[in-house]
Amino acid sequence: MGNCYEAFPGGSEGLCRFLADGNESSEEGRRIGKEMATWGGRRWADDFLQGERYLKTADAAKRFLGVIPMRDIPAQYVVVKPLALAEPEREDIKSVTFFVDPDRLSALVVLANYTEPDLENVMVPWAAACQIMGIFAYRELEREHPRALIGLTDLSARKYVRASLGGSVLSFTMPWPLFLKMEQDVEGSFLQRATWDELRRHR
Repeated sequence: MGNCYEAFPGGSEGLCRFLADGNESSEEGRRIGKEMATWGGRRWADDFLQGERYLKTADAAKRFLGVIPMRDIPAQYVVVKPLALAEPEREDIKSVTFFVDPDRLSALVVLANYTEPDLENVMVPWAAACQIMGIFAYRELEREHPRALIGLTDLSARKYVRASLGGSVLSFTMPWPLFLKMEQDVEGSFLQRATWDELRRHR
């Protein structure tokens, strides 16, 4: 939380080039890349110098940083834990994240739109995996009708997700008020009908 990008090697300028076409064109960037390689981080150094290429230019990366909803959290800690261990009566829960396969993702998208007329209650922002589950969820809490967020579309994160969660998993983050509403809407919904039962049986 907050703006940690100033601490990135080469500062925010280094980060913007890293997200785009790399730091090799900069004398400082080449020096930092050489240091990285000596630490044993050859892949990290290569990405730093050649860029991740997730954005076409460093200017595009600057615009990206300008719209990321960074914020300082007015608390000493942000706690992440299993929902089963949460105590809603005592804790200030901000959001709930499920890790889901395509069938479960589809069901959650339907449920998030179950009572809302505009049919756009789920969004897929482009950002780092942790940002979707963190600061983007905080931003949704400020809306009159908070939306759910699909995440783990971050290619860098997917390398690690594959090993821990499998290759067919995305995240679905719901601001706490939306989660409670969706939970209340389960009764009498499509989740109790034959189509969902068939999908569950054939998984």
